[in-house]
Amino acid sequence: MVDWEDEAQDQPKDLDQLGALSTMVDRMLDLQAWVDETERSLKTLKESYRKINEDTIPELMNAMNLKDLTTESGKKLSVKKTYQARIAAKDAEAAFAWLEEHGHGSVVRDEIGVSLGAGEGEMAIAAVEALQGLNLDVSRKQSVHSSTLKALVKSELEQGTDMPRDVFSIFEGYKTTIK
Repeated sequence: MVDWEDEAQDQPKDLDQLGALSTMVDRMLDLQAWVDETERSLKTLKESYRKINEDTIPELMNAMNLKDLTTESGKKLSVKKTYQARIAAKDAEAAFAWLEEHGHGSVVRDEIGVSLGAGEGEMAIAAVEALQGLNLDVSRKQSVHSSTLKALVKSELEQGTDMPRDVFSIFEGYKTTIK
């Protein structure tokens, strides 16, 4: 192992190596600055692309009353409505209650965890048969898979169901597809 304090007190024996190291440090810093700038540029490009894809083209197509179009170059352009939804932790109880009340309780997944010590395999088997009777530290987590929630929201909104948009963080938008 190198003792850096001793090394720092010694004069460099090879000035060419020290110069090479200094050059590489400068190069590394230049590359980091370049990476940072490229990441900022990429973020700006992605936002411009998203705006054209999700706002500008759908608005133009809507103004022209078009759902799809084939360009002169043969590219097929279409705009489709998209839906996004998620259940934030603060809204989980209300979301699961709404799903249950509206006949969609089957999309809610339940996960139950039990904390057991090493060598308590027999107790694990007994816990499956009678969780509450064993005085175990039992936790329950409910969730809805994101694809399932998205499909359910799409179906319900297209049928005219009034869903609590804030509880499900619902976003409706448009996406352009070019093939």
